[in-house]
Order: sequence, then C-alpha cells, then structure tokens
Amino acid sequence: MKESVPVRVVRVFSLIEKLMQFPPKRIDELADRLNVSNSTIYKDIEVVRSIGMPVERDSRRRYYFSGTPEKAQAFTLGEKKEIISALKLGGLSAALQSKLKLKLGLETLADSLEYAHVARQVSMLRILSHAVEGKSAVLLHGYRSVSVGSLNRDRVVIPLYLDERLMAIYAYVPDKSRVQIFKINRMEAVDPMDSIQLSNLPSDLPEIDAFGMAGKKELEVSLLLSRRAAALLTEEHGMTKDKLVIYRENADYECRYVDRVCAYEGIGRFVLGLLHEIKIESDDGLKKYLASRIAAQKIF
Repeated sequence: MKESVPVRVVRVFSLIEKLMQFPPKRIDELADRLNVSNSTIYKDIEVVRSIGMPVERDSRRRYYFSGTPEKAQAFTLGEKKEIISALKLGGLSAALQSKLKLKLGLETLADSLEYAHVARQVSMLRILSHAVEGKSAVLLHGYRSVSVGSLNRDRVVIPLYLDERLMAIYAYVPDKSRVQIFKINRMEAVDPMDSIQLSNLPSDLPEIDAFGMAGKKELEVSLLLSRRAAALLTEEHGMTKDKLVIYRENADYECRYVDRVCAYEGIGRFVLGLLHEIKIESDDGLKKYLASRIAAQKIF
C-alpha cells in the first residue's frame, strides 16, 4: 500500500515547524506562509494544542510555543539523526523531509519542543490512515477513557474514518459490536494487527461522510460555491476534493459540489458559516434544515 499522511496532518506539522521558529508570528503571517485562510490557521492551532503542544499568544497577538521562545539550543549530530529517523517513520513527504533535514542542519530549534511526542503522533496518524484505507484492525495501546473510574487499557478496533478536524477516529469495536469515537491524544501508541481476521465484520457497518457524520449515505446534496468557499471546503474537509468541479454558469459561484451524505448536521454546519458564499441547489431537506437552524438563531 502506498504510504501517505492526510493533507491536514502534513499541514499541521508544517504549522508546528513555523511556530518553533523565532520570532513569533501573527495569524495572517502563518496563513500566508502555509497558503491557507486565517480561519484554517485558527482551527489548526487548536489541533496542535489538542495533541499536547503548548501554543501561546503574546501581547502583539503573535503565536509561538511556550517556554523560552527566544532561547535556542543546537542539537548534536546524533540527536539530529534520531529526529530525522523518527520523521521518516511518520510517513512524511520527501519534500517536507528534505526541508526539515535542511533546517536541522543549518539552524537551532527551540528546546521546549518535544520532538519524540510529535514524531509519535505523526506515526500513529500514518498507521490509522492506512487502517482506514484497508479496513484493517489496529491495537490501541493504553487508551485513556474519560469514563469515571475506567483504567487505561489496550483495545483492538477497526478504524472506519479519520477525522482530521477533531484528531479522532470512528472505529468498529469487535468485542462490543458497535462503532465508537477514539481521540488520538488519548492513545499511548498504535500498532497494526494484520493477523486479525475481519470475516466477522457486520455487513451493515455505518458509512462516514465527508463531514464526519455516520450512517448511510442516502442524502444527495448539491452546492454552488464561491472560490473562497470551495477552498475552505477542501481545507476543512479533505474528502470533498474529488466531488468538487468547476462551474461556469454563474459568475458569483465558480464551483459545484455534489455528493451523498449521511445527515444534514455536518454539511449544514459548514454552510451556515458561509451563507453568503454558498447556494443550495438540492436537496429540499437540506434547505429546510438550514432554514430551521437560522430561525432558531434569530429567536435567541
């Protein structure tokens, strides 16, 4: 199977790289360097925080890793080689690996960053991404449940969907015969379980749509989007990219998105944030759902 890491994961790692460089940077500076919108940077910073990285903001609204942003410490040659090796295990692209190698060779890096932690997160994401593609089982080591009194324990699950926004997976749990959500920052480690037989998987496993909703993809929707809205759609929901096409019949809307979804809530949340840049072509159920949400907001 071809090694890959979801687009958002690579972008988040690139954001981490920018945040560890002195001086601290404003949101618009980070957005410009990563070629994404300001809103995407805000969301990605929350993702970075969710995996345990200490992102702070100074009095000039510039972001950096907490600790001593101005203090730097050079790594030894052996330490640099260990870091590069860990990054390779994470399945990063050759271009990004080269960029990081160059930086490790020519510059010092903030000593407050836990590189082993970052490399472990990227490696887990790579394994989970492959498991989703192949519907294969994985072993979650020492998963920390939020239930009161529950202990950390290993779990065998079959990942169905990787939510890059929440940094979580939707996975089928064979010993419970149901689908659950598992947060990546609660996993100590992840190992593939190629020896697990999947013949007992139920035939009616839920599908996961591009907006992270589980169920059956029975609702066909069609949107017209401005160029900006289309860019945000693919940035925030990578699975939509293959369903987006150029639209030339209306100067206000340059793209059309047609897909099947499991529920209106997921796609509805996205549309509500860009009402003036998206036109609903179909279906009537989505139009009614949005109308009810707008009416409810006006009441309050």
